[in-house]
Parts: sequence; C-alpha cells; structure tokens
Amino acid sequence: MKTNKGSVLAIVLIVVLIVLTGGFAYLAGKKGNTNPTSPSQNYSVNIPSTDENVETNTNVVPNATSTTPVNTQTNNVNTAPKTGVSHCGLTINSPQPNSVIHSNVPVNFSGVIDNTNSGANGCSWGMFEGQAGTAQLWHKDGGVWGMINSPKIIKVTNWMTNGPIPFTVSVDFNNSGPGFASGLPMKVVFTEENPSGGTADTLEFPLVFQ
Repeated sequence: MKTNKGSVLAIVLIVVLIVLTGGFAYLAGKKGNTNPTSPSQNYSVNIPSTDENVETNTNVVPNATSTTPVNTQTNNVNTAPKTGVSHCGLTINSPQPNSVIHSNVPVNFSGVIDNTNSGANGCSWGMFEGQAGTAQLWHKDGGVWGMINSPKIIKVTNWMTNGPIPFTVSVDFNNSGPGFASGLPMKVVFTEENPSGGTADTLEFPLVFQ
C-alpha cells in the first residue's frame, strides 16, 4: 500500500511540473508577441501622398490670362468719326447719313474740324473770327433743290488753331412745317468760312423727310 501511494504521488508531481512548464512557455511566447517589429500599416493612414498634393496645388492656381477680360472699350475715342462723312478737315459725327427728320423737330449736328492733316488732304476747312461757315437745309421737289429757312452759322472756339475743334449746329424748318411728302430727299450743305471771297469748300449731308 505504501508503494502504491508513493507511485501515485510521484506521477501527480510529474504532471504538475509538465503543466507548469507548458504554462510558462505559453506566457513567454505571448509576451514576446506584444512588440511586433514592422506594423507599417498604421503610419500610412496619417501621411498624405506627395503626388496628391502636387495635383491639388496645380488646380488652385488660376489662369489669369483666360479669366481676366480685356477692356477694349477704353480704346474708343469720342472724337473718332462715326459716319465717315468728312471733307477738307470737317467731319460729321452725328446724326447718321440718311437719317429721318421731321418738320417740327430741329436737326442737331455735332462734329469736329481738324486741319492738322491739310497737307495730305490737299485742302483745309476755313474758319474766321469764331465762325467755321454755315449749315443750310435743302429739299428736293420735282427734281429741283430748294433752300429751307436761312443758313445757320457754325460757331467755334480756338478757330486760329489747326484743331481738332468740336462744334455743334442746329437747323430747322422755321417751325412752320412745310407740306412735304414722306420720303422726300433732303440734305444739309455745310459751307466753309472764306473771307477771301474765292470758291468755298462744301460738304453735303443726305437726310430723308418724314
């Protein structure tokens, strides 16, 4: 009986030693796995890609030449001829040729006199003592041109300079309203100031009565 008890006790001690040895080995292996050597996946999440930053920056830079409009309106000059009706330095800016006029409304003209290119033009527009000639309204009736009202004097300042010198002049029907047919041809004849008494230069501006 004593021999059997001793054998059983020895076997129990051996089993306990084996279990303890296995437990220590398991714990040692688990402790060694708590410090991995290369967990690189966690770092790539917080570091942005260099290529993505380059593409984003190029899209932010605006194209100044395509988004900035050029203001060409500032190049327009008010004194430039609008109609192209000019002669010997006299240019009519308004109204337009063949504009419709009415018997009860005066026709207001504006233009400029510029004799700076008289050499190239071969002539100049005469002025004298603040006057640049006259503007006379005409109508065509039965194939014959006839004057309406008296000529209007074109008054200017700085008439002794070559120009450019702006001017305005108004012609009318003497407020009587002649009984002309609609569509009747009319014109205003501009005549330069010529104190010498020689042949004066003229410019004819066409209009239409209504």
